[in-house]
Amino acid sequence: MLKILSKFFNLYLKKSSIDPVEFLTESFWCFDLETTGLNAHKDYIVEAAFIPINRNKICISKARYYKIHAPAYSADAAQVHGLLRSEGNQSESDSLKEISDFTKNQWLVGHHIAFDYKILHNRCQTYAIDFSPKGLIDTQLLAIKAHTGSTHYSELNAEKYTLHALCKQFDVHLEDAHTAAGDALATAILFIKLLKLYERKKMLLPVIMK
Repeated sequence: MLKILSKFFNLYLKKSSIDPVEFLTESFWCFDLETTGLNAHKDYIVEAAFIPINRNKICISKARYYKIHAPAYSADAAQVHGLLRSEGNQSESDSLKEISDFTKNQWLVGHHIAFDYKILHNRCQTYAIDFSPKGLIDTQLLAIKAHTGSTHYSELNAEKYTLHALCKQFDVHLEDAHTAAGDALATAILFIKLLKLYERKKMLLPVIMK
């Protein structure tokens, strides 16, 4: 999976590096999606959560949450995220339009972000919706560089860099795992801790730009 991520970033986006001090006054949206499967071209989003961070503070009161009605349903995926088909009561096109509006020219933060970015991008294209975040930050990529000094994925044990594994390592309480809201909040807390780690180590922060 890490090799797939590397291929994705090399083909579609470009990596860059930023001094974490430059992010002290920036705003971010930490997000997570639950989907009908793992095919970014064919599957659908059933749940999405976006949690803002402003000046290193998580703004729970301004979080955005969606349970989206999808044209397809996967019983296998539902065993992971626990959502019933009947729970998807929000329009896909309206939800995507709203998401594209508030994320426009904003930093998006996610764990293992390549898939979530790609499926959001593809679903927005279906409705000719312009999905244009400022850039992407992957907490998995941050952790890999913090531990190894490199952003190369080869020869790594992927299990060491799952959200669950990193939450244990960084003492982040992961509540409601495999729900968009639970994973987005855990990612937000993990992101802040990683930012502080990068500041202490005086390391440049790997980011992905369009």
